[in-house]
Amino acid sequence: MAEKDNIDVEEAFKNIEGIIERLQDPKLPLAESIELYSKGVGLVDACRSSLSGIEERIKEIEAKRG
Repeated sequence: MAEKDNIDVEEAFKNIEGIIERLQDPKLPLAESIELYSKGVGLVDACRSSLSGIEERIKEIEAKRG
């Protein structure tokens, strides 16, 4: 799970956008659609985790400011 906490959020967003574009193709086979969907969900979860960590760091910085 440490890998998910250290993801490049911007790069993950680009990957998610690419997955969404591919999922919109009506010719995409069902098996590939499911695989892409699963990958997208994993990226979204990783982004949420990373952004949560960033939010906590910001709160710590603000708390030190007084």
